[in-house]
Amino acid sequence: MSKTNTPATRRLVVDVSTANEATAYPYWMVIDPVQMMKPEHHSVASMFSGPFFSRDAAECHLTAKRHRYGKHAVVYCCSGHMSMAWRHAHQAAEEGVE
Repeated sequence: MSKTNTPATRRLVVDVSTANEATAYPYWMVIDPVQMMKPEHHSVASMFSGPFFSRDAAECHLTAKRHRYGKHAVVYCCSGHMSMAWRHAHQAAEEGVE
């Protein structure tokens, strides 16, 4: 095992869509909003499914699993700009390096 591959980390290779919808370092989520009287973290987290690496993948998931979501569930493109690791992964992919 090399020093860069510790037991607590795994290498993940994904194909990320280049259709970024005018969003830096995109990823997509299915958002299923519900009314909350008390916005507790577990309630808020339960409204999000993903990440997905293209709008098509997220929409296919939502269509296939529609019975698990409310009628207001939508696919939303998010920005990974605030995640240094996600930005570095995108930049490396664009440059063709690992």
